[in-house]
Amino acid sequence: MWKKWKTVPWFLGTMSLAQAIVLVYTLVVNYNNTGEFIQTNPFNFLIGPTTGTLLLTGARYVPCMKPVAPYVNSSIICIPGINPSVPGQPCTLLDFCGMGGFPSGQPNQWYRLIVPIFLHGGVLHYALNMTLQMRAGFGLESEFGSLRIGLIYMISGIGGFLFGANFSPLTPSVGCSGALFGLIACLMIDLVQNWSLVEQPLKNFFVLLGVTIFSFLMGLLPLFDNFAHIGGFVFGFTSGLFLMPLLENQELDSTKPSAFKRMGLNRQNWKRLFMLVGFSLTVLLYVVLFIRFYSNRDDCSWCKYLNCIPGLPWCQDKWNQMGSN
Repeated sequence: MWKKWKTVPWFLGTMSLAQAIVLVYTLVVNYNNTGEFIQTNPFNFLIGPTTGTLLLTGARYVPCMKPVAPYVNSSIICIPGINPSVPGQPCTLLDFCGMGGFPSGQPNQWYRLIVPIFLHGGVLHYALNMTLQMRAGFGLESEFGSLRIGLIYMISGIGGFLFGANFSPLTPSVGCSGALFGLIACLMIDLVQNWSLVEQPLKNFFVLLGVTIFSFLMGLLPLFDNFAHIGGFVFGFTSGLFLMPLLENQELDSTKPSAFKRMGLNRQNWKRLFMLVGFSLTVLLYVVLFIRFYSNRDDCSWCKYLNCIPGLPWCQDKWNQMGSN
């Protein structure tokens, strides 16, 4: 398999290894705090640690990132994994957040937009993400280079958690799913940009579209944060517009002219326009979401339906975690 790659996927290979090491670390922390490597009561079907352990090791959780009433000055009921407290007894927000506390005196752990990319809810969660990361991500990195794919991966992963922090602030979230959704968006961009070079492009498009829709539907299930998926896809698309390259014109089959040529347009000029639009949208989205996050706005009553469709029995629990009615 390695010999088929144009270049070795160093970035995603290193990320996969780091994510495995961090998973083992969270299981060890869980054992130290609960006496069990894997949460059994209730059983974590992802085969992993408690929510408390994930919070202590860096899960995206907005009350640890900025002041959120009433969490700053009120006691919180402890949950398994928060050490050295006893589950069911009062805890402070600092007990929940850990990670060096709040040097400024107020919650300000902004790095919880980055650290969760390395965390997973369990062995099953890690295995599912690695299946896509290795099958799709390694190929993209081999084809287009570590720097380009690494940038898209991190822009999408951080953007996904930022999107979720805006619309699902009380839901702890971990995993590289947002980054992977960004890579799915890049696969779409690569297919469309180089449509004439692909065998059976329409078939490939519908297969990719089906995978994308199925993945978003998975995000409606309990314990999944669909906002991170949506945000990662959006940022993957915008960043892919300016980071994903066009293949060289001379590679185009003269008997199968590109859509750009059929429209009488220059591919390179269109690509430059896409790059400008993609870069501008990426920066604008980051600025808008950060401003919205720190201004504590809550002006999207319908956004909760992106995380769960009414009628599903677990929706109310997901909406309560979002702070929605």
